[in-house]
Amino acid sequence: MSHPSITPSSAATSRGRRLLAAFLAPIALLALAFSISSTSAFGEVGVTQQSDNGTQALDSQTTGVEMPVRPWCGWVALTGANSPIVLAPAAGQETTYDGTAITLEAVGQEYAIKVAPVDQETTSDLASFIQEADDACSWFASSEVNGVDVSTTLDVNTFTAVSDKNTLSVADTSMDFTTNDGLDQNLVIDNTPVTCADAGFSFINNPFVVTTSASATTGTNVVSMPAMSTLTNSYCSWTSSYTVTIPSELKPTFGNSTYTYTGPTVTNTMVYGRP
Repeated sequence: MSHPSITPSSAATSRGRRLLAAFLAPIALLALAFSISSTSAFGEVGVTQQSDNGTQALDSQTTGVEMPVRPWCGWVALTGANSPIVLAPAAGQETTYDGTAITLEAVGQEYAIKVAPVDQETTSDLASFIQEADDACSWFASSEVNGVDVSTTLDVNTFTAVSDKNTLSVADTSMDFTTNDGLDQNLVIDNTPVTCADAGFSFINNPFVVTTSASATTGTNVVSMPAMSTLTNSYCSWTSSYTVTIPSELKPTFGNSTYTYTGPTVTNTMVYGRP
């Protein structure tokens, strides 16, 4: 039995084509929409950055450093210069008074001054009072550099004598004398450098001759260093020698005795500062 062949009608074929076209059309439209949407989004970013000004913060970093500083410089002096100045007859002089003038002399202890860190402890030990290294301290600015003067003053210009036979231990005015009784009785203080580290130190008014009471109490500068010459390790030491003469023809109240003379108190003072 033969079957009749089925041939789609033209109407059916037309309907199928329309359905396929209807199905494919949305897909194409979706693809087009995606393409248009994607292109439009990337394009807006570029347009916005090119048309507007703007900023963007990067990292923020602080700056700093730890910097040690040297100690301040200052003038310091050897302490303990308070031992008695013991006068004794000079070489070739009589050692016992018989009415003839006797010249007395003494060499005092060594004095010293230096530039050092201002917080350095003072000392009376000459052996440890040494010159500092040039980088031990700093003046930091030329306007801060101090010069120095050392002055010498005396409280009186008299020598008072007491005999060991005087049970009251009072002065025997017949044996007293002053430094202005005559040229030979002047008290002469002569300063001699021992170690001075640089040429800026000057020994002035040398020797210092004490005559009147006023010259004793007013005193004078004996060592000087101007600020312009001061370094960070300036150093100077010196000794002072003392000479005075017991006048002739003094008449002791107590013969055959020993007289103890008490003379002036000598004070050396360091004065530092800027002009």
